[in-house]
Amino acid sequence: MLNRLISLFAGKQHNPAAVALYKCIVEQARQPDFYTHHGVPDSLDGRFDMIVLHTFLVMRRLRTIASQAAGQLSQDLFDLLFADMDSNLREIGVGDLGVGKRVKKMAQAFYGRVEAYEAGLTATGLSPSGNLVEIIEIPNHPWFLAVQFHPEFKSKPHQPHPLFAGFVEAALVRQADRGRAMV
Repeated sequence: MLNRLISLFAGKQHNPAAVALYKCIVEQARQPDFYTHHGVPDSLDGRFDMIVLHTFLVMRRLRTIASQAAGQLSQDLFDLLFADMDSNLREIGVGDLGVGKRVKKMAQAFYGRVEAYEAGLTATGLSPSGNLVEIIEIPNHPWFLAVQFHPEFKSKPHQPHPLFAGFVEAALVRQADRGRAMV
């Protein structure tokens, strides 16, 4: 697969960094664990979803870098993604007349997923440098928080980290609300 990518892009002048990054995205998106242990279907749609997700995450990170080079790298990744999709469609036998329509549908699916991912992830905490997201939340969720640090190292039996205290408080509120709903 990756050798085919190299040959696909060999005749064109693509940013070598973008090609290398796209190859890493594809390699990560094809990790067997996603398909064997995490419920992602091992199908064209499942693989497309994983490549789109990983591409989105890289492009989202590139947006935090305020430079023309980062913007161009993001555009190059997008172009490589759809050149790869075009090539894959042709490889599985989709004719020239159908490729354009299928790629258009894939682009619409890409933008739809990006919109859903953006709506579903709210960065609420950044690293001290302000360059990396360390905390994300899901808006309008009673309590969903993902962190890139270890609050358990700051907790003591009678002084829990505020994240743990907040989780327990949210669970108690939810339990109380359920109790009121049952009455």
